[in-house]
Amino acid sequence: MPETHYKRLVSCDKAEKCSVALDLAKIGKPAYQYIVQSLADENEWVRMFMAEALGNIGDAQALPNLLPLLKDEDQMVRFMAAESLGNLGSKDAIPYLEEVCREDNCFVRVSAEEAIEKILK
Repeated sequence: MPETHYKRLVSCDKAEKCSVALDLAKIGKPAYQYIVQSLADENEWVRMFMAEALGNIGDAQALPNLLPLLKDEDQMVRFMAAESLGNLGSKDAIPYLEEVCREDNCFVRVSAEEAIEKILK
């Protein structure tokens, strides 16, 4: 089932991508490999939904997949990557999140600050 959603995601038009991405994200852990593959999608909404899905799964093995998204060109993707890293709870993410705390975008910066607080609790 996750494979079917992924195949639809890579072949559908831009209008359908968000819907398919949300369906894939809802599957969660069984769709892990397809969620990770979708982090490189050209559509920023897909990247954002997939980053959120990894945070919701909460598996620390997602850390290396989320870290590059902290430098994504899209602010929503950076915001969600920071939030998801907070959900993972790995202290290994803190130095990367501290870098993001110097970001110009206040929403991304606050997301990184909150993620650090969540990790340190």
